[in-house]
Amino acid sequence: MPLQICEQKLIEIFVTVDDFLKPFEQYLTQRALADGLGLPTRQPELCSSEVITLLVYYGTGHPAPFRL
Repeated sequence: MPLQICEQKLIEIFVTVDDFLKPFEQYLTQRALADGLGLPTRQPELCSSEVITLLVYYGTGHPAPFRL
């Protein structure tokens, strides 16, 4: 039986991931070798925090409820 995560816990995970990624993405930008050459030009629909939160949620044993 998969572990149930309530909505409040999911929000807590998102906030924690988002708080971590803000300074980490700045660090990666500072350490980048290229000066913006070859980077993607279109913006993704989901931010990195949302993607990682979904990965953590899926990793807890929940089936993927991502249907179009």
